[in-house]
Amino acid sequence: MNRRSVLLAALALSACASPQTRYHGLTALAGPSPAPSSLRVGLEPVDVAAFLDRTEIVTRPTPTAVELADRDAWAEPVDLMLGRVLAESLAAELGIAEVLELPTRRLTPLDRVVEVSVQAFNGAAPGEAVLRATWRVYGETPIRLLREGRTDVVEPYDPAGGVPALVAALNATLGPLTAEVADAIRRPPPSS
Repeated sequence: MNRRSVLLAALALSACASPQTRYHGLTALAGPSPAPSSLRVGLEPVDVAAFLDRTEIVTRPTPTAVELADRDAWAEPVDLMLGRVLAESLAAELGIAEVLELPTRRLTPLDRVVEVSVQAFNGAAPGEAVLRATWRVYGETPIRLLREGRTDVVEPYDPAGGVPALVAALNATLGPLTAEVADAIRRPPPSS
């Protein structure tokens, strides 16, 4: 057997021995069909806690332990994926054509600008998907803080369903966050 054949055989065996990584993503949530709105909304880049800012899907089996999935990963960076899904979900919830992900090259006047910071977006033991986020809604003219809040969601899932069940539960945690932020956007600005 020549050297090239040995190398090809070794590569083939190593490919068979290592399990394939499964990639997962989030999807925008279909909201109710609200009356069309003329609001123009921008979403700042979503800030994600450093321990979540990785490709591997994170679980926290105890409050002080962090585990990374060895065969399951996010299909795109978590902060970008959360920003895209929140923008799409907010647009559907508000009845507007789009929520602009900021920064943008378009010179579009905005009625509201939203900031979201995610401190937890992970699995927890036993069978819980956890989202903890803070958010702020600003008025654009003049720029001022209109509302702020914190959203804590725990969504149960069946651990027997593995990581796909966890991802589905994590996706579901975005519903309450979207609804709370949309409600804050809809409310008229407080009087000065």
